[in-house]
Amino acid sequence: MPPYPNVVHDDHPVKFLLNLLLTTALSALTGAAWVAHRPLTLSAIVVKEPSKATDMLDDIKQATIKGSAEIEISESELNRHLEKVLTARMADAFGKSVRFEKLHLNLDPGVAHATLAWDIAGIRQTATVDLTVTHLDKVFRVEVVGGAYGHLQVPRGLMRPLRPALMSLSTTLKEEIQTLFQMNQVRIAEGKLSLDPRFP
Repeated sequence: MPPYPNVVHDDHPVKFLLNLLLTTALSALTGAAWVAHRPLTLSAIVVKEPSKATDMLDDIKQATIKGSAEIEISESELNRHLEKVLTARMADAFGKSVRFEKLHLNLDPGVAHATLAWDIAGIRQTATVDLTVTHLDKVFRVEVVGGAYGHLQVPRGLMRPLRPALMSLSTTLKEEIQTLFQMNQVRIAEGKLSLDPRFP
């Protein structure tokens, strides 16, 4: 006979709550994984405008040499240039089972959203890195401020796995980056990049 016959030891509500919490957490993780692996559609990152006759990189170099006025490079011009040069330069950059498809920029005031698309063993994956550019003591600083895997928005700390891919891209685009940062001012605006060779 138990010492306290009137006390009922019932832990069923506690087990139910624990199971409910675990089920909810598992559902949330499954949903997050699905959202992260659901790539952005390529139609959202296709450049549709026709190519210009002039070369964007040459325009920036000429503006730097003349140092006379601010120039603007549209989002479309940037993406046309990136598509042209990266298609030629990024073959097998990430290994034989990973095929780099494209880098596409969306420009908002103060922030560039860089979407990278890969074909990994026949499955398309995308990741977006949100970047800001600041100019301090004659040095430009590019900072990751956030991003997304597929459609899943994440804080900047979780973008660290993309570091090797970003380093590979920065090496591939070394000439473009060096040319861009010859300017004294680089400002990200809505749908365009404003470049000014003049001192502020």
